[in-house]
Amino acid sequence: MLAKYSYIFSLFTYKFIESCLLESLSLNYLYLELQNSKLRST
Repeated sequence: MLAKYSYIFSLFTYKFIESCLLESLSLNYLYLELQNSKLRST
């Protein structure tokens, strides 16, 4: 029973970390795009 709970918990933790990583990656991408557009406009 405990193994089942720990499996579910690790699955949720993995999903949470994965979404956080994806979000930070997309934010970094947007930031880089903004920097590139500023460089192009000058």
